[in-house]
This record gives sequence, C-alpha cells and structure tokens, in this order.
Amino acid sequence: MQWKIDPSHSSVEFGVRHLGFANVRGHFRTFEGSVETDSINLPVYAEARIATASVDTNEPRRDEHLRSAEGLDATDHPEILFRSTAITAGTPNDTDLLHYEIDGELTIRGITQPVHFKASVTSPLTDHNGATRVAAEVTGVIKRAEWGIEFSHNPLVNNALLIGEEVYFHFHLQTLQQGG
Repeated sequence: MQWKIDPSHSSVEFGVRHLGFANVRGHFRTFEGSVETDSINLPVYAEARIATASVDTNEPRRDEHLRSAEGLDATDHPEILFRSTAITAGTPNDTDLLHYEIDGELTIRGITQPVHFKASVTSPLTDHNGATRVAAEVTGVIKRAEWGIEFSHNPLVNNALLIGEEVYFHFHLQTLQQGG
C-alpha cells in the first residue's frame, strides 16, 4: 500500500542551539514524501524530499545565509533527500500510538550519511471526505558538520558556539492512502 504525505496538513521543522542557551527554530515550506506499507499495513519503506530553498526561520538574512554555499547550498543542491533502509517496531508505551525506529540515509549538499529517527504513528482513520489517513510524529538529531555545514566553530565567551552542532528535526505528518 502506498501513502503520500499531505503537505497542507504536515510540517517539517528544525531547531538549532543559538549562543549556547536558546534554540532558533525554522521549517521548510516545500516537501513531499511517501510511505509504503505491507499487507497488514506495517511500514516497510519511507522516502522524503525537501526543497532547500524553502527554508524559513522568520529572518530573511539568516534564511539567505542558510541557502548559501556555506549553508545548504540550495543553488547546487536543491533538495534534501531521505530514504529509509530499515523500519522496525519500537517500544510500546501507554498510548494508543504505534512506535517505530527508522534507519535511513540522508543526503544534504550531495553528502549521504546514515541517520536514525523515531516515529509515533496513529492507526488509519477515514476522514469526512472518505479518504484514509495516518498521522505521524517523527523526531531525530543530526550533526550538521557531517554534511559539510561547518560555519561558526569559534567558541564564545561561555564556550558555546554561535550556532550549535546538533540540528533537531521534528516532522508532523499526515499521509493519505493512495489507490484502493
């Protein structure tokens, strides 16, 4: 079974430590993706594409810097690509959500590195228009230097970096079942 991300009901958000004590958050406005499930509706493969030029941190100068060759290099690398390599059931807890561990390959700036994400997923439901949907929250952390994004290495007075090394991702996704 094929599921497509519904971008009008989804978001791709990130956060980075600023000055060592606060997070700056942003999101990508343009993205797409899909999930394949097996005959009993368990996920077996996921893929997502994010337009690097769509980065938005609510600060135009910072956004231009993130799009530049020193950042995401949006001109030469117009998309971020994720492809799963393994999806396994995670540890259940006291919620009605299904939990998964997702391993995959993330390509940023033409550099592909392994990544690990955690997902909490709802059971399918039928919406008011008769479409079948599943919602998911996916979280993960990467180190930006592993993809060649290495600005701001000089520590500040408090030994913190102007821009932190770790980038925290949080995806709020709704998917729509495709076909019958």
